[in-house]
Amino acid sequence: MNLRFLRTRWAHPLVLAVAVVVGACNSGSDDDASPPTPDAQVEIAARDISWSKTAITVEGKAIEITVKQEGELPHTFLFDQIGYQFLLEVTPPGDTDTEVIELGPGTYTFFCDVPGHRDAGMEGTLTVVAP
Repeated sequence: MNLRFLRTRWAHPLVLAVAVVVGACNSGSDDDASPPTPDAQVEIAARDISWSKTAITVEGKAIEITVKQEGELPHTFLFDQIGYQFLLEVTPPGDTDTEVIELGPGTYTFFCDVPGHRDAGMEGTLTVVAP
């Protein structure tokens, strides 16, 4: 049997096939992971061109943030330092959106990115202190 033929003709496709199978078996993502148990909870209301709170301090690492719509205009909630990796959105009156985020100690600026809302004052700070 000519082993040289097998090594040259079939080696590359075989290695590729094995890599594809191994990659498919380990295709889990962070989206499948359950959110961490929150150390602190923050509730903030989005009103027409204002937040119910503009300075918030919490202790912990995993923070559950809930935004409740108390106005008529759509609003978003995100952090300057994180961008769109964490985004809450509320649209109709009474709508709520909740997520848990892990943050290290520091001060984070939050805002609404609907055009004109931040300039009108929809901005604040969340200060996280170590437990």
